[in-house]
Order: sequence, then C-alpha cells, then structure tokens
Amino acid sequence: MVAENEARTRRRSAAKHKSILDAAALAASNVGYDASTIELIAAQAEVGKQTIYRWWPSKAALYLETYKQLVSGVTMPSTDHSCRHRLQRFLVALFSVYSHTSAGNILGGLIGEMASNLEVRKTVQSGLLLERSSILIDPIRAGIASGELGNVIRAEESADIIIALIWKQLLIEPQALNTRFAKRAVDAALGYQ
Repeated sequence: MVAENEARTRRRSAAKHKSILDAAALAASNVGYDASTIELIAAQAEVGKQTIYRWWPSKAALYLETYKQLVSGVTMPSTDHSCRHRLQRFLVALFSVYSHTSAGNILGGLIGEMASNLEVRKTVQSGLLLERSSILIDPIRAGIASGELGNVIRAEESADIIIALIWKQLLIEPQALNTRFAKRAVDAALGYQ
C-alpha cells in the first residue's frame, strides 16, 4: 500500500513538473522572459506558487531548466564528419529550436538578467556554461587530437568564441541565427578564413 501511494505521488509530481515547465515555455512565448512571473506560470500550470518554489529557488532556475528541456533533443552529429561540419550542423539544429520554441527568448532573457543579477549569473554559469560546455568542447578536442584543427590550441577558447557570437546575435538580431551564421561562427572559432 505504501509503495503504491509513493508511485502515485511520483506520477503526480512528474506530471506537475512537466506542466510547470510547459507553462514556463508558453509564458516565455506569449509575454517574453522579462514579463513572465511565477504567479503567471503557476496559474497556467494550475499549481500553487509554493509548488514552483519548492522545486526551483528562482524564476531564473525554473527558466534554465525549461531551456535545457527545450534544447535537450539537439545533439552533436556523429563522428563520421569533420569537426567543423559537426559543429555547424549542431548549431543549425539549435537555431531551429530557437526559432520554433521559446528557447531563444528564454536564453536571451537569462543573458540580459545576468548583467545585473549576480544570482542569475551564478545559476547560468553552473547550470548551463559548466554543465553543457562539453557539447562544444569535446568535438573540438577530438579535432585537435586528430590533427584536423591545426590552428586551434585550446578547445575551451574556441567554444567560448562560438558561445559569445551566438549570445551577441541572440540579443541583437535573433532572426539571423541561421545556417550562414552557424558557418561564420564555427569558422571564426576554428581559425578558418
């Protein structure tokens, strides 16, 4: 009986969790990151604010998880291609998610809030930059090791260049995040002319 109640509670909690993330994504699409509030998200998810705060300490933490959920299906293409080609294809797939979901709005909002809020900066740094940086760094390291990337010395710096270029474009002209931009960003980071 106890195990059955625990299983039912986990299912309800998982359903609430998904409902909250979906409501946060919808709010970011409808009113934008800045205008989204925990109250709005709670009302759309049909949960109490305390439920949201039990799982996420802040709006930024909630939106960071929402962002990660939205982009979770974007993976690095297989190793059958060059590092340059793999990175370009990865970015094109990521940009497609940005244009078809609220992921781009969310990331832009988090970036903007990082400038004036130390807690948001820490949340994004630990939950996004440190946690997901290997997605770009690992293929660059492999390209360096194989000799493909003779101009690249540090994979971390090349990954930082890609991230910086994307973030800048996301804030200035997000609709220009496309295949052409993906090629430009990767070529700049890897030293291609």
